[in-house]
Amino acid sequence: MFKILLLLVLFFNLYANNYKIFKKNNLFGYKKDNKVIINPIFNEARMFDGNYAIVKFKDLYGVIDKRGNWIIKPENSEINFIDKSIIVVSRKYIKKKYLYSLKTTKILDENISEITMIKPKSKIIFYLKNDTLNSLYYAKDIICNIYNKCRQHLKFINKHDIKYSCLDNSEEGIIDLYHCNKKILKKNISLKIIDKKQYKNKLYIAYTKPDFSKCIIKEGNETIYANNKCNIHFDSLYPLAYINFGNNIEIFNLKQRKVIFKNIENIGGSNTTRSLNNGTFAIENKHFKYGIIDINGSILQKFIYNNLYAISNFYIGYIKEKKSSKSEKECIISSEGKLLSCVDNIFSFTKNIIKYKLNNKIGLMDYLGNILIYGYNDILIDKNIYIVKNQLNKWGVVDKNKKIIINFKYDYLGYFNNDIAVFKKANFMGYVTKSGKEIFKIKTNYLSDYSNNMTVSVNNKLCKLSHQGDKFNVICE
Repeated sequence: MFKILLLLVLFFNLYANNYKIFKKNNLFGYKKDNKVIINPIFNEARMFDGNYAIVKFKDLYGVIDKRGNWIIKPENSEINFIDKSIIVVSRKYIKKKYLYSLKTTKILDENISEITMIKPKSKIIFYLKNDTLNSLYYAKDIICNIYNKCRQHLKFINKHDIKYSCLDNSEEGIIDLYHCNKKILKKNISLKIIDKKQYKNKLYIAYTKPDFSKCIIKEGNETIYANNKCNIHFDSLYPLAYINFGNNIEIFNLKQRKVIFKNIENIGGSNTTRSLNNGTFAIENKHFKYGIIDINGSILQKFIYNNLYAISNFYIGYIKEKKSSKSEKECIISSEGKLLSCVDNIFSFTKNIIKYKLNNKIGLMDYLGNILIYGYNDILIDKNIYIVKNQLNKWGVVDKNKKIIINFKYDYLGYFNNDIAVFKKANFMGYVTKSGKEIFKIKTNYLSDYSNNMTVSVNNKLCKLSHQGDKFNVICE
């Protein structure tokens, strides 16, 4: 008798689920025994899972029952079944998801960032919420919070229990998901290796406890540093260790076996490299000011800079000369920590020359801080000469001794090619030699640089320009 009843139940369930999707005018609906049950009004329709189906209406997803009634209105960007009565819903314009019970018509949990694991046989869902792993035993609608550092090491041992080990190896235990109980099996508080460094045939190893309650450094089997509540990492080049206490850092010299600097906020600036790889370092103190120290802890530049970063063979430091000043000076500091100069702006480091601006004038200095030329609106370096723009915005040429070679009379002057440069003066353009002799001149608004393929604009037409001896010929086709 029981078997007959079971067969009848299965038959009626199969018959009840015999809904088929059909398409008409690019819209979808549902039929049963070739009879339209739900009219074709959906952009997308999925098969019924139990008594419910996910459909798309006007580009948004909802859930309907077998009569076509809305169980969840079409106002969501995505919906997926987890179980016949459990769905995960992504709201429109909101990245967070929520879990919904079709059976009880209630939201089980919301503000979910990710579904991480589903165990359909055990009826358990794992999901991330506020960076913490949660589990839902949806047979009973029981929600457990699981310690977030343990989430990558979950292992089921039976239907409702999971064994876990934390990422930091500080704890192992069992979580009873059915009752939300946690039992700690083992606490591992032994030291673990976090960094190693080989320096001149000596091996240094840094250890910490998993909870960072203690850290030590060993040279071979000998402990040369120990402290509480800290973390350690070694410098990639030098025999230095950085001891991080959370709110400050100290530097330990492995070779000297002593702390060379304390109370550091940061190693390097906010947008910097940490050092110039010559044993000098830009560091930030507790007052958020930057300075430079060497490998022995000696202060090479006082902690007066708002920021410091390393570039080429220099440090660039930013400092306000006056507290009331809104602008900062850019200070050029050598790799040895010597202050060369403070200027308004640094434009470039090229060919061992620094181009800078000070008091609205452009200058050049070498890598020792010696001023090569200064006092112009712009300066271009062209081999052994300087192409410069004066205070009247006229271009000329001076040599390394600042002697004028070409007078300041041009509106534009280009780089020299075979000792010939293009110039512009009023409505004319032409070519001038390094000695200042103009060898070609034409009324135009465009003339290319001197080369084997010169062009010039004549009456808004681009023409070729040939050169033989002292003669230039314009060829317009």
